[in-house]
Amino acid sequence: MPSVNEDITELIKLKNQCEKFRILVIGRANAGKTTICQKMCNTTQTAVARDARGKTFEVSPSNERGIHDINMEITYPDNPGFIFHDSCGLEAGSDTEKATIFEFIRSRSKAQSLSKQLHCIWFCIPMNDARPWIEAEKSFFSQDRSKVPTILIFTKCDALEKKYLRLQPKNLSFLDQKKYRQKGISDELEELKQQAMASTHGPDAVVQLKNMHKKETECANLTDATIASINLDALKMLLTSVQANNLDARVTSAVRGLFER
Repeated sequence: MPSVNEDITELIKLKNQCEKFRILVIGRANAGKTTICQKMCNTTQTAVARDARGKTFEVSPSNERGIHDINMEITYPDNPGFIFHDSCGLEAGSDTEKATIFEFIRSRSKAQSLSKQLHCIWFCIPMNDARPWIEAEKSFFSQDRSKVPTILIFTKCDALEKKYLRLQPKNLSFLDQKKYRQKGISDELEELKQQAMASTHGPDAVVQLKNMHKKETECANLTDATIASINLDALKMLLTSVQANNLDARVTSAVRGLFER
């Protein structure tokens, strides 16, 4: 087992090779992708996009959908240790869009430099949509992704609580109504999970997120699933160190808040 000093030495070496963890975030519009990225970076700041020429601009809600270049690097000033790429347009079902996504995945996986490689894919499916598992999802998980770790994320799962609240029989007791809702939500998510896992190239892990619009909500389960899906120990260390920056920021913020009272 490596010693603490060996781990530190390896992390320093890794940081010199690759300082940022690169994630491709895929999903239809309004899947909650931006919120997830902000939560992962522990920020409410506006993202900054950088194109191939190095030109930067803010990704405000008014121009967010105008970013259609998957090669643009999206970062947050509060935690620049993450680089995100957005797959805008997947829900359109366009063959051109699909080809662009898979060409991006293939080209990044072939990059010689670890810093240029794609480290993970997050595929988001919003559960407030009447048809969460559509052709775009089926097509994506039927194709090879060059062994890039892929996490399937069911977002906005709190919408299912509202759905089964409407569907629950009125003649049941309060306790039985609660059991009905819990079983309905569990069964629906499990069915979708099984469909995805049965695909030719299913996800490496499945995560459920809810109430992400609330300030206190975190996504530790997504971090854990991402780390568990990565085979390269160096990348596990990188993601852990980047997330440690979030913890440091939260501690600093909390201490500052105490002194400002």
